[in-house]
Amino acid sequence: MRIALLGLFVLLLGTCGSAQTTYPAPYLPAYQEVTLDIPHVLSGRISGLPDSLLGNLKLDVYTSSFSNGTQISEEVALAEDGTFSYPLPVSYPLADLYLQIGELFFEGYVLSGDLHVEMAYIAATEEDDAKLTVTKLSGESADLSAGYLAIYDSIELRPYQYYNSNGITTAFDEDLPLEEKLRKIDSLYQDRYDTEEPALKKAHPLAAEYWRNSFKGAHLYFIVSAYRSSEEPLPADLQKRVLAFVPQVINHEGTAFYRGLYYRHAKRPEDPDGKPLPEETMLEANARTRAAVAQDFGVKNTDLFKIFPSSNDPYEHKAYIDATLPTVTTPWVAAEMAAERDRLAAKITLLESAKDIQATSQTLGDFARLIDSTDYNAKRYFQDNNQSAATLVANLRAAFPGKYLYLDLWATWCGPCVGEFPSSHDLHEAATDLPVEFIYLCAQYGKTTEGKWKELTDKYKLAGTHLLVDRELHDELLSLFNSTGYPTYVLISPDGEMNLNVGRPSGLTREKLREALTK
Repeated sequence: MRIALLGLFVLLLGTCGSAQTTYPAPYLPAYQEVTLDIPHVLSGRISGLPDSLLGNLKLDVYTSSFSNGTQISEEVALAEDGTFSYPLPVSYPLADLYLQIGELFFEGYVLSGDLHVEMAYIAATEEDDAKLTVTKLSGESADLSAGYLAIYDSIELRPYQYYNSNGITTAFDEDLPLEEKLRKIDSLYQDRYDTEEPALKKAHPLAAEYWRNSFKGAHLYFIVSAYRSSEEPLPADLQKRVLAFVPQVINHEGTAFYRGLYYRHAKRPEDPDGKPLPEETMLEANARTRAAVAQDFGVKNTDLFKIFPSSNDPYEHKAYIDATLPTVTTPWVAAEMAAERDRLAAKITLLESAKDIQATSQTLGDFARLIDSTDYNAKRYFQDNNQSAATLVANLRAAFPGKYLYLDLWATWCGPCVGEFPSSHDLHEAATDLPVEFIYLCAQYGKTTEGKWKELTDKYKLAGTHLLVDRELHDELLSLFNSTGYPTYVLISPDGEMNLNVGRPSGLTREKLREALTK
């Protein structure tokens, strides 16, 4: 789930316009009323763990966040007796919760209160991998969570198989015509629905309703993605279906849907005379967009939509929150924005301190092992994890003195990452005379293998420097760069200044990149 699942808002930009049409208001009053006064707690115990795992095993907990439109992840340590306790960072009426231990992934719970999970560790055999099995659920959310889990026809942790990645790959496949994309997406989701329907009929009725609702949101998302990537306008009936959809759960589809409403209205109307529009601050753009949302949907309190503006630049984002927070009257919105402000302040402190980190090596060979060199001017390395993210950045700067570094953080299983490679290849070709080094940092976890890594870099002939990076260090890099998923692009100057808004290769030309080097 580490790819940040792109929300409907990305696809609605530029497709729906800003016509003042009244649709059924897909707006849940509970999102205005709920506060953060009653925190939910996830606790549990894993029995039967071998001594080799006790004290070393980490439980990754994923929950959805309105602030950044994706999942937020926390590592929870297990005590020596296998117990754990985690105060959930949000307490909306309902939330999707996912657990991951190593390569094993739990599909999710729906929460409306505290939940306690008892699990048993089952060692690997010649026939089966090691696994964890749920033996007992208790607490306020026990019945609802059990019903949600039953939908998947099993309550066992199983290897991570995220079917939505196939939807992403299909929707953004530049080689497929629109009609073929739509056929494949519909077939993918129909197959998934047929697989789960028997369990849905047996499941807790409310859990089944929530699952179908989330599933419909995901299906709509990929249909709209296909139109967007094919640069085709949304048909009127599809536009109405999207705007009439009401999310019932605060999860990827639910949060993305409301962000979709926001960004649908965020597109500025073009100047009738074709003149360039003056730049807007985040504050100005938010005020204009909220006024449009209020007019279209009759929403009087638009506090919810004050959360959505964001920037990869933590300085800019924090300045927006500082100016907006005093105007917020909805308690949970204020609490979430205040938490985001504190997170950004800590991020700014980290970025400032990273500039002062001294390099511990002067050449790549000092901190990475060369695997091979290619005939398309690429060098591939294995990255040792015996350094921090800030130290790695300092060492990369030292290895390429006087150069800007254009970093591409990616994973072999990330469809949008690989989709940028043709543009990355062309941008490198156009910028060979500029003082910039293209550095590709590939995450070594999940389905990533050395063979797949080499296969993709060979296929797209990506000149530059390639490092296969340990997951722990890769996650630390994402945190340093204020990013929540793949792909992530950063431009670092020779003196250590970081441009976190440099943009994707597909949005850059040689001239735009040259301008970025001079800012």
